[in-house]
Amino acid sequence: MSIDMIIMLASTVMGFVFKMMANSQKDKQEHLKNLTKQTEVEGRLIENARGMEGGTWIRRFIVFVSFVALFWLTVGSGYVSGPTSMILEIEKPSYFFGLFGGGTEQIVKEIKGMVYSKDITNTIYAILGFYFGQASASRK
Repeated sequence: MSIDMIIMLASTVMGFVFKMMANSQKDKQEHLKNLTKQTEVEGRLIENARGMEGGTWIRRFIVFVSFVALFWLTVGSGYVSGPTSMILEIEKPSYFFGLFGGGTEQIVKEIKGMVYSKDITNTIYAILGFYFGQASASRK
């Protein structure tokens, strides 16, 4: 199994576990709410607190900025950057049971297009797996 699949699987499991823990806490909170009587003042305070949805929009903004940054790193940087020079090591063929020829040769090759690190794809897999894990555990 490749490291990409392991990262994606681990982040999916962690997203699922975190969502299940949050759901468990929600269930405990609802159970406690049913056991206790609430006064009219507490009811008004809770209704006022429910009307505030600032945290949701902040999280959405953070996710949006993260995906725009990842998109720019993976796709956008290929349009702005110039060609990239890479050093390649090529094995020369050997003849007569390896007595003649052989060895390696280094050549410089110019690559046009996007060249990016494996870390960027691993980050994308981790984020996607985390959100899919959370979505699979949600109670909608």
